[in-house]
Amino acid sequence: GPKNSPQVKNKLFEIVKQIVCAKTLLLAAQVSSKEYFRVYGKLVATPNAMKIAGSLKEFEKINFNGEVFYPLLVKQYSKILCYKMEKINFSEYFRY
Repeated sequence: GPKNSPQVKNKLFEIVKQIVCAKTLLLAAQVSSKEYFRVYGKLVATPNAMKIAGSLKEFEKINFNGEVFYPLLVKQYSKILCYKMEKINFSEYFRY
């Protein structure tokens, strides 16, 4: 939803609160068997970037101008071709 929406903020708070109150346990085996990504930027729809627009696929690694990333929300916005993600190691970002 919209970034600054009080309704979205309240809904997210309630979801997180339910998870915490339910004492949801993330088992190491469940965590280690999944891939995790971090969004770090966006690919703006410049004439040069438009050359690869047809080859962008969600979560499929691509190398563009020497930068390797995973596309997210491909062609969902008029001036942004996609958001750029990198794979992360869950345990380096979150300790439990």
